[in-house]
Amino acid sequence: MIKRTTAYALTALLAATMLTAGCSSTPRGLGHVPSRPSDKNLDAPQTVEVAAFAHLAGEIPAAQSTLANTPVGFARVTVVGEYMNGLGERCRKVQLDAEGNVSRRAAVCRDAEGVWRYVAPLQ
Repeated sequence: MIKRTTAYALTALLAATMLTAGCSSTPRGLGHVPSRPSDKNLDAPQTVEVAAFAHLAGEIPAAQSTLANTPVGFARVTVVGEYMNGLGERCRKVQLDAEGNVSRRAAVCRDAEGVWRYVAPLQ
Protein backbone atom coordinates (compact mmCIF):
# COMPACT_ATOMS: atom_id res chain seq x y z
CA MET A 1 0.00 0.00 0.00
CA ILE A 2 2.81 2.42 0.88
CA LYS A 3 4.67 1.54 -2.33
CA ARG A 4 1.55 2.27 -4.41
CA THR A 5 1.00 5.65 -2.66
CA THR A 6 4.64 6.56 -3.20
CA ALA A 7 4.38 5.60 -6.88
CA TYR A 8 1.28 7.80 -7.30
CA ALA A 9 3.01 10.71 -5.56
CA LEU A 10 6.11 10.37 -7.75
CA THR A 11 3.94 10.17 -10.90
CA ALA A 12 2.03 13.28 -9.88
CA LEU A 13 5.30 15.11 -9.12
CA LEU A 14 6.76 14.09 -12.49
CA ALA A 15 3.60 15.24 -14.31
CA ALA A 16 3.60 18.59 -12.49
CA THR A 17 7.29 19.12 -13.29
CA MET A 18 6.75 18.37 -16.98
CA LEU A 19 3.70 20.67 -17.11
CA THR A 20 5.60 23.52 -15.45
CA ALA A 21 8.56 23.13 -17.79
CA GLY A 22 6.29 23.04 -20.84
CA CYS A 23 4.35 26.14 -19.81
CA SER A 24 7.47 28.19 -19.10
CA SER A 25 8.89 27.90 -22.62
CA THR A 26 8.38 30.77 -25.01
CA PRO A 27 5.95 30.07 -27.85
CA ARG A 28 7.99 32.08 -30.36
CA GLY A 29 11.27 30.33 -29.77
CA LEU A 30 14.24 31.11 -27.64
CA GLY A 31 15.53 33.87 -29.93
CA HIS A 32 12.43 36.05 -29.63
CA VAL A 33 13.06 39.56 -28.33
CA PRO A 34 9.86 41.48 -27.48
CA SER A 35 9.56 45.00 -28.87
CA ARG A 36 8.56 47.98 -26.79
CA PRO A 37 5.13 49.41 -27.74
CA SER A 38 5.13 52.82 -29.34
CA ASP A 39 4.05 55.78 -27.23
CA LYS A 40 2.86 57.61 -30.34
CA ASN A 41 -0.72 57.68 -31.50
CA LEU A 42 -0.91 55.57 -34.65
CA ASP A 43 -4.33 56.76 -35.84
CA ALA A 44 -4.85 57.48 -39.50
CA PRO A 45 -4.04 61.08 -40.48
CA GLN A 46 -7.02 63.43 -40.31
CA THR A 47 -8.02 66.01 -42.86
CA VAL A 48 -7.67 69.69 -42.05
CA GLU A 49 -11.47 70.04 -41.76
CA VAL A 50 -11.81 67.12 -39.34
CA ALA A 51 -8.86 68.35 -37.26
CA ALA A 52 -10.44 71.83 -37.11
CA PHE A 53 -13.75 70.33 -35.96
CA ALA A 54 -11.96 68.28 -33.29
CA HIS A 55 -10.27 71.42 -31.97
CA LEU A 56 -13.54 73.36 -31.86
CA ALA A 57 -15.49 70.49 -30.26
CA GLY A 58 -12.76 70.04 -27.67
CA GLU A 59 -12.62 73.70 -26.77
CA ILE A 60 -16.29 74.76 -26.82
CA PRO A 61 -17.10 75.97 -23.32
CA ALA A 62 -20.86 75.44 -23.50
CA ALA A 63 -22.55 72.06 -23.39
CA GLN A 64 -24.17 72.79 -26.76
CA SER A 65 -23.08 74.75 -29.81
CA THR A 66 -23.81 74.94 -33.54
CA LEU A 67 -20.87 74.36 -35.89
CA ALA A 68 -20.78 74.58 -39.68
CA ASN A 69 -17.94 72.15 -40.42
CA THR A 70 -18.59 68.84 -38.70
CA PRO A 71 -18.22 65.31 -40.10
CA VAL A 72 -21.98 65.41 -40.86
CA GLY A 73 -22.03 69.00 -42.13
CA PHE A 74 -23.81 71.90 -40.40
CA ALA A 75 -24.89 70.44 -37.06
CA ARG A 76 -25.71 71.09 -33.44
CA VAL A 77 -22.89 69.70 -31.27
CA THR A 78 -23.78 68.62 -27.75
CA VAL A 79 -21.11 67.61 -25.25
CA VAL A 80 -22.54 64.48 -23.64
CA GLY A 81 -19.72 63.77 -21.20
CA GLU A 82 -16.01 63.62 -20.56
CA TYR A 83 -13.74 60.68 -19.79
CA MET A 84 -10.12 59.55 -19.77
CA ASN A 85 -9.26 56.96 -22.43
CA GLY A 86 -6.82 54.07 -22.15
CA LEU A 87 -3.93 56.23 -23.41
CA GLY A 88 -4.50 58.72 -20.59
CA GLU A 89 -5.97 61.34 -22.92
CA ARG A 90 -8.82 63.64 -21.93
CA CYS A 91 -11.80 62.95 -24.19
CA ARG A 92 -15.25 64.40 -24.76
CA LYS A 93 -18.26 62.46 -26.01
CA VAL A 94 -20.20 64.56 -28.50
CA GLN A 95 -23.61 64.17 -30.13
CA LEU A 96 -23.89 65.56 -33.66
CA ASP A 97 -27.42 66.42 -34.82
CA ALA A 98 -27.77 67.64 -38.41
CA GLU A 99 -30.76 68.38 -40.63
CA GLY A 100 -32.63 65.42 -42.10
CA ASN A 101 -32.62 63.45 -38.82
CA VAL A 102 -28.90 62.72 -39.12
CA SER A 103 -27.56 61.95 -35.67
CA ARG A 104 -24.17 60.54 -34.74
CA ARG A 105 -22.20 60.05 -31.54
CA ALA A 106 -18.45 60.45 -31.62
CA ALA A 107 -15.61 61.68 -29.46
CA VAL A 108 -12.71 64.09 -29.55
CA CYS A 109 -9.55 63.34 -27.57
CA ARG A 110 -6.66 65.58 -26.56
CA ASP A 111 -3.20 63.99 -26.75
CA ALA A 112 -0.12 64.78 -24.67
CA GLU A 113 0.90 67.60 -27.04
CA GLY A 114 -2.49 69.30 -26.55
CA VAL A 115 -3.82 68.47 -30.03
CA TRP A 116 -7.47 67.43 -30.29
CA ARG A 117 -8.35 64.60 -32.69
CA TYR A 118 -11.69 63.26 -33.88
CA VAL A 119 -12.54 59.68 -32.93
CA ALA A 120 -15.16 58.25 -35.26
CA PRO A 121 -17.79 55.92 -33.77
CA LEU A 122 -17.39 52.20 -34.31
CA GLN A 123 -19.76 50.97 -36.97
